[in-house]
Amino acid sequence: TCIMIGDYHDNQDKSQLLFLISKDGGHSWTGMPKIEDFPSKWRKNISFDSMHCSGKNCFIAGSYDDQPMLLTSNDGAVAWAMTKEENIFDLPSFM
Repeated sequence: TCIMIGDYHDNQDKSQLLFLISKDGGHSWTGMPKIEDFPSKWRKNISFDSMHCSGKNCFIAGSYDDQPMLLTSNDGAVAWAMTKEENIFDLPSFM
């Protein structure tokens, strides 16, 4: 599994969030997966700062409305959950 995160500027010079996943070594990519509790207007006020995977456990750290945010997956980036704000330090048991 390969994951690409970051941002880019579109043709109107607006910053756009980038979150792509490849399951075939980078030959093909799919867009933003469904993330439990993720805001419907996810492109605004969200930034991804770092990402790490170990085996099937993946973590993406960032912020949402200037509050810390952690995205976690324990099944190889298939399903994701978001932890933010007051419970950011309640890390998953596989850490």
